[in-house]
Amino acid sequence: MNEQLELNLDPINCDICEGEIEPDEHGWRHGHNARPYKDGRACGLCNSFFVIPARLKGIKNGGFVKPE
Repeated sequence: MNEQLELNLDPINCDICEGEIEPDEHGWRHGHNARPYKDGRACGLCNSFFVIPARLKGIKNGGFVKPE
């Protein structure tokens, strides 16, 4: 059991703005789930400006709908 776990420390890009996702204060490097706005991952800024409003719109409309 002397195997070492290989960590993938390659930068992860936001699937909305394509900028690099910065680690949060706890070290989480994978950002946010970008659904329903887009499949993939989102940076904090895109999560605030695009993903959360899309989720709230989906709740208001009775289900998650991809914005036009």
